[in-house]
Formats: sequence, structure tokens, C-alpha cells
Amino acid sequence: MQPIRPKKIAEAIISTFDVKSCQNLDVCIERAIRKAQPKLSALELAEIVESIRGRVAFYIGQYISECQNRQIAPRVTWSSSDPDRLIGRCFISGEDTEDKAFEKKRMTLLDDVWGAIASKITPGQFEVLCKRFLEHEGFTNPLVTGRSHDGGIDLKAVYNPKIRFGRTQDALCQAKRYGKDMKIGISKLREFFGAVKSQGASVEIAFFFTTATLSREARDFAEKTRVWTADGEQMAYWLVRQGIGFTKKDHEALFSLDVLIEWLNKNAKR
Repeated sequence: MQPIRPKKIAEAIISTFDVKSCQNLDVCIERAIRKAQPKLSALELAEIVESIRGRVAFYIGQYISECQNRQIAPRVTWSSSDPDRLIGRCFISGEDTEDKAFEKKRMTLLDDVWGAIASKITPGQFEVLCKRFLEHEGFTNPLVTGRSHDGGIDLKAVYNPKIRFGRTQDALCQAKRYGKDMKIGISKLREFFGAVKSQGASVEIAFFFTTATLSREARDFAEKTRVWTADGEQMAYWLVRQGIGFTKKDHEALFSLDVLIEWLNKNAKR
């Protein structure tokens, strides 16, 4: 019999969790173990659940913290009223306001939005999306440099957080539109970091945008070199939160690629 690894069980729970539901942790663990070891007796199953429960909860908590650091909603989180229950990010409770409930309905379409920006819009339109994202995050005068002679730099902007720093900071950005399932390695971040350094010491902020995901090594490099990053899931999450590309029909959220592209084309002229 293969050993039951708590981290693998936690990953299985997270990846298969019904994001519209609220479930007991022990039930989730049992279901994941049953899938891996279907021949276990009820007594064996109960003993394993008891022995690994704490470690599974630890890895789920670690995942939640990582999502919070990336400023995205985790697929699951802990119930505030019951520490033994997990809540999906799209679970609508009786305490949710109408706006919050509708945001959660939009959240069910996050993967559709991610897929759209990764494969249905042009690289130029993705740069426009990054430009608007920068404006929302407090950057001013974002400028698309043009793809022919950018030297690895796609956008330039100025950061002016008056309360935090008291002065402006120059920012250089790169926008890479790749497939949703692609994972970007450390080499792309090194190339971008080198391009930023070649621009001179006056550049204080480097921002790497992509529609793909970043490998652990790439994330670690970005953290060490203070490169700000936003991957495909983060960009899709921002669109969902802002309601960009969505329409409403019979109290349901609908994502429309045409509406998103219309918004991008309109903002390209700004």
C-alpha cells in the first residue's frame, strides 16, 4: 500500500473542491484518501484521517497564505464560525450583500476569463490591460513603448504613492502573453531584470506581467530582486473583481469576450 502523504491529500482537496460549497474537513480528507486507496476499511480510513488531519490543515493554511500574498482569492478558505469547515471562494452565504454575491458569481468564471486573456486577445491588447492595471494600482502616465524596439521593456510608468514613500519612482514593465498552461521559468525573469538594469540606476520598480504561471524558482528570483509580478490568475482575478468583460442576465453573471475586447479597444485610445 502506498503511503498517504498529507501534502498530496491537501493538494487533492484544493484542486477538486467545489468552490460553490461549504464542506467538513474530515469529509474532504476521507474522499481524497478513498480516491487514492479505495480498498481501505472504514476503521483504517478513520485512523489515517485522525493521524494526518493536522498536517493536511497545515498545508491548506499554507496555500491560503500564499494566495493572500499574491492578492488572489484562494479556492478554499476556513470558515470563520467553524474551524473544521472549508468554504469555497464562490460560496454565497446569507450574510453576503447583493454586490458581494454577484462578485462570487463572477468568480465562478475566473478560469474562463484567464483562458480568454491567455489565448483570445492580442499581445497588444494584453499590454493595454496591463496599462489599466497599473493605473488602478497607483501608477501614473503608463506608456506602451511599442514592440519593435522595446529592448525587453513593454511599458513605462511613474509610481507616486505619496503616503508611503513621499516621492515618485520610475517603473519599467514587461508584458508576456502566453498560453494559460505555460509555466515561466527563472530565465525569463533574469532576462527582464537584465533589461531593466541596462536602463540605468534611476529605475526603481520592475513589473513583470504574464498570462501564464510562474515557476517557484521564478517567484523566488522575483522576490530576491524585488521584481513585482502579476500572473494570469492574478490578472483574471482583477478583471473579475472589477467586473470588466461581464454582463448580467436574470441575476446571473455572464462573461463576454466581445465586451472585454470592446473595453480594451476603448482604453487603447486613452
